[in-house]
Amino acid sequence: MRRRIYLAGIAALSMAAAATGEPLDGLEFLVGTWSAGASDFQGTDVFQLDLVGRILQRHSRSTVPAASGHYDHITVISGREIEFRSDGSPSKPAFRLTYSLTAPGTLHVKFELRSPGQSAYSTLAEADESLKH
Repeated sequence: MRRRIYLAGIAALSMAAAATGEPLDGLEFLVGTWSAGASDFQGTDVFQLDLVGRILQRHSRSTVPAASGHYDHITVISGREIEFRSDGSPSKPAFRLTYSLTAPGTLHVKFELRSPGQSAYSTLAEADESLKH
């Protein structure tokens, strides 16, 4: 079973900016339109600055295996990577979504699930996206 997942990451990226100490420092690498196509993942991510550069909006459209969840933690590696993680619970899975800049114009996207009671994540979808200005 597959379903479309539509995400807007304004609040999550605002939290990431607050965590780094300076608004949006190190997240400039994300700005642009990214697209991917793989056997288990089709998607587009658009990152754009708004409100005079004070917020970074993320609009995503992806087709991945059915799953649900929300993000409780954000980790930023300035200029290279951002990771969104949910905690999960004994009865609900945890999710991890990572965007990594692997080369100029190439963004690696990985969406993972950790089943209840497990310590390791399994990959649900993974693809490289190309920057399309």
